Amino acid sequence: MLRAERSLEDAISKTLYEAGDAMADRTGLKIVGVLFATVMLAVTLATWTVVKGYADGVYSFESAAVARIAPR
Repeated sequence: MLRAERSLEDAISKTLYEAGDAMADRTGLKIVGVLFATVMLAVTLATWTVVKGYADGVYSFESAAVARIAPR
């Protein structure tokens, strides 16, 4: 029984050692990072623009239209 356990440990160690080459590609990770950063920047700029618009009064939460009637 002890021999079988040792053999299993050796097989697992060998598999883990050989899997060292199976790590993620650094170039691929950089591309994914740049994509996430670009999307984050776009969302941040869009949010900033909307918040600034509300602060400046360009947009409003009220949806009721104001009737403007020209004087006669």
